[in-house]
Amino acid sequence: MGAAIDYLVTVFRAAPTLGLATPPVTVFDGPSAADDDGPGQLQLFVGIDDPAVNADTPDAAFTANGLITWAGIGPKARYETFTVPCAAVAWSGDGDTRTVRLAALGIFNAADALIVPTDVDLGGTVLYVESVSYSLRQDQYEDGAVAWVQFGFQCKARLP
Repeated sequence: MGAAIDYLVTVFRAAPTLGLATPPVTVFDGPSAADDDGPGQLQLFVGIDDPAVNADTPDAAFTANGLITWAGIGPKARYETFTVPCAAVAWSGDGDTRTVRLAALGIFNAADALIVPTDVDLGGTVLYVESVSYSLRQDQYEDGAVAWVQFGFQCKARLP
């Protein structure tokens, strides 16, 4: 699971459609400690389900979940099925919900296109990505509009 998270962070940071885009999407490995990123930010969090959860909230952010099952082909053969949560976030200093919604969906679509269908084994860290689930959220705050797409890569791996 950890190798898959590391791989996603590396690929997203190096992608011309994300980390190297203009303007760039800031790719975080887990939660960000900074709370002063300013308006107009485009962000992608890997290994966290809700970037709004931080030290000021009572619950910790969800990093990943998994299930280990017997493979049925030997006493030590096992499969691991797990989800790597991600969140694509866009916000602006104004109340234009449509613009931030399109930006957040664009980040999600760029991340998805890098993995499915071209790199479904995540560089050999998993057998395959089974599916990608997602949900869109949007809101208005004093600082402007924000939209985020929470999504997860459901993966299947073979354990030694």
